[in-house]
Amino acid sequence: MSQKKLSRLAIHPEVLKKLNGSGIHNAQDFLDCSELQVMAIADLDFITTQSLFELVSESASPRIHSAAHIFAARLSKIAFLPLRLPSLDHVLGGGLSRGTLSEIVGPAGVGKTQLCLMLTAVTGLAETMGGLGEGTGVLFFDTESKFSAQRLVEIAQAQASSWYGAGTPSDLSPRPSTSDHFEAVDFDGGYGTPEHGIATARVVELLERTHVISVDSSADLLQRLDSLETILIEQRIGLIVIDSIADLVRKDAASKSSSVSHSKRPKHSDSQHESQAHVQSHLISIAATLKKLADIFHLVVLITNQVTGNYQLDGRKGSDDDEINSHSQAPAQLTLISGSSNNLAMFSQTSTPSSIPPSIALGANVVPALGNSWHHCVSTRLVLEQFPTHRTMTISKSPIATKSSCQF
Repeated sequence: MSQKKLSRLAIHPEVLKKLNGSGIHNAQDFLDCSELQVMAIADLDFITTQSLFELVSESASPRIHSAAHIFAARLSKIAFLPLRLPSLDHVLGGGLSRGTLSEIVGPAGVGKTQLCLMLTAVTGLAETMGGLGEGTGVLFFDTESKFSAQRLVEIAQAQASSWYGAGTPSDLSPRPSTSDHFEAVDFDGGYGTPEHGIATARVVELLERTHVISVDSSADLLQRLDSLETILIEQRIGLIVIDSIADLVRKDAASKSSSVSHSKRPKHSDSQHESQAHVQSHLISIAATLKKLADIFHLVVLITNQVTGNYQLDGRKGSDDDEINSHSQAPAQLTLISGSSNNLAMFSQTSTPSSIPPSIALGANVVPALGNSWHHCVSTRLVLEQFPTHRTMTISKSPIATKSSCQF
């Protein structure tokens, strides 16, 4: 709570401007100052300064609540974003939980990004429709340039009748326009009938409340997370997606390796160890920041992760560092998982939950990337796999659910 922005407190705008102008932006910055320093910076009398210190101190102090209060507060809000797989949603208590970190793991091409887009599309639906409330926004961190606005539109168009109670939206293919503003684009076909107009307007709204941020390193992501509070409030964000965390680690490792190769340091093992420690530190910081934001703003946080081989070439079990370094080579090790996710628009469950056979969980030699340290950072882990005739989604970790799996 020491990093709470002063702009979120009931401080007079002129006082806040003077404090910010002196580099005092959060509670920690403020409480590091003496009363005399604040009086001089903000031109306040002693009594007013004391009151300001009490306000900031109270905001920075952890609040103590009874378990009954926490339980009642949880019940009073929509606490889950359904996966739309009824059996897994039931086992999970309703779906992906707000206030925690959820992870979807799987090999390349299995449909992780597709799942993220589907949940992005449903987030702004009414609670009765399985969303988080009309007008709720989504913040999508795209690390692999895989976000597709066109695919998001296709998902919404395909479900228009059930989601919006209206006909199929008009064609949303934009004509050439010099404007960067979405609402100014002239769409082919106009709004057509009133029913089509309603659906089209809702799809346009979906695109407008989906905010995409491209990041190319874990340091970049961490920096952006540290300055999210304003957009979370102004855009009513309910879902944060990071697709994918493993790609950032791969880029970090490649960047570090490149810098080391151009240096004159003789001990490669030492530099490799330092690089791995640096990556782990960033991952833990990212997870801690996401957990704080999820808790404060009651967010659903969904992170995608890749897979890696679990054994070294000599047959020994790999360590966390091995998994960080080798996960980008995982697709070559997957022999039982194949196929494309291009035709996956909405899930249609074909089986009920069952116990996970020992052979499931991506195969004996393939595990989620990033190791045990990252494993402990997420509350819920879902494993997505594809077989010749179907996909499976498996709950491999959850604080409330048993290990279950379903086909779709």
